[in-house]
Amino acid sequence: MHIPITSQPEYGNLVNFSGNMNLPIHSWFNLKEGYSSKLVSDLMSELKIKEGKVFDPFSGCGTTLLTAKEKGINFLGFEVNPFLYTLTKTKIATYDSSSIQKIYKYKSIIKNRSSKVQKVQRVGLSIADKVFGSQLDSILRYRQVILGIRDEKIRNFYLIAFLSVLERCGFAKKDGNGLRYPPRKKPEQFITAFSNKVEQMLEDIVDGQVADSNNKVVFGDCRNIASDFLEEHKNSAALSVFSPPYLNCFDYTEIYKVELWFGGFVNAYSDLKNIRNSSLTSHLNKEIVPEKGMQMIQKYITAIRHQDIWSPKIPDMVDSYFSDMQKVLRNVHKVLKKGGHCVIIVGNSAYGRVVIPTDEILAVIGESMGFKCIKLDVARKLNTSPQQQKKITNSEKLRESLVYLQKC
Repeated sequence: MHIPITSQPEYGNLVNFSGNMNLPIHSWFNLKEGYSSKLVSDLMSELKIKEGKVFDPFSGCGTTLLTAKEKGINFLGFEVNPFLYTLTKTKIATYDSSSIQKIYKYKSIIKNRSSKVQKVQRVGLSIADKVFGSQLDSILRYRQVILGIRDEKIRNFYLIAFLSVLERCGFAKKDGNGLRYPPRKKPEQFITAFSNKVEQMLEDIVDGQVADSNNKVVFGDCRNIASDFLEEHKNSAALSVFSPPYLNCFDYTEIYKVELWFGGFVNAYSDLKNIRNSSLTSHLNKEIVPEKGMQMIQKYITAIRHQDIWSPKIPDMVDSYFSDMQKVLRNVHKVLKKGGHCVIIVGNSAYGRVVIPTDEILAVIGESMGFKCIKLDVARKLNTSPQQQKKITNSEKLRESLVYLQKC
């Protein structure tokens, strides 16, 4: 199989989330693993998508869906992480004048009620005191009041405002695959940060929006979509743009554990474990069932097994990752209409001296599902240490790319 590979450095700054931080609604939460709304918009223009439906099986913070909404194009998404699902659902929601009035009303209600909480409910996260120190009591009071709001839309609006400022108001910082504690980090004052965030979010929705009732994000696993749901939505989408978790051992349940606990999405460590085990196999913190998947990836798995790697579970993770992605692409193929486009934003990874060309492998999987691989655009090279660079075979394949597929 010949895959046309081109370099598109103009996409280098668009395969990260930073460009969204100055945009209304997109900027409500800084999801470091996201990508730019401009990238989605540019792809829609390039592929001449003006109608139909846009499908995202890994909705994350909702960039693809919200961009489609802004362009008046219908959309459908899936998300298995309950925090990210709520984030996306809140960002794509319709806020009419009645909703906005209720949100304004609750600003003072939350402040007043939080000061009158008699018994503060603790959070089971073991590092809560370490992360928030003396501000923990105020944070827990606001949390308790917000989670008690009966109107789901209003509750979610304030919950996202609340969760979006927690990192700024604590001593911890998201870094790589978890949290670290920079010695010079000075937490912001929580009540002020929260109030300012609510004001910013209110400014973003004051004009109101119109959304088709058929547009939605589904809380569920895109690998295992119910047959009746697939039947309802088959051959309906003109475009699918998404970025699956990269094969880099990053556990987003760990990275966003503060938001999961403080958002009330988990109440025990067993809940956290369940979310981990429901996620795509791209990290080692979940139960991995060894399976001999596609023949084409066995050479990489065999090569990794001969390397001095830091976990013996890595080969099985790699195997399961591509088996999972095979299921995802099969469902994407069903949802797309004939001639519909699929663009996958993904980064390659290396274990030992072995580079896993995830982009090329996904292109091959796509072809086996009934897609045609149009091209592979390289957005940017991925950095590694000079010492590791010298050791890696085919280090030029350490890159972040866009894989273009089209349903035949």
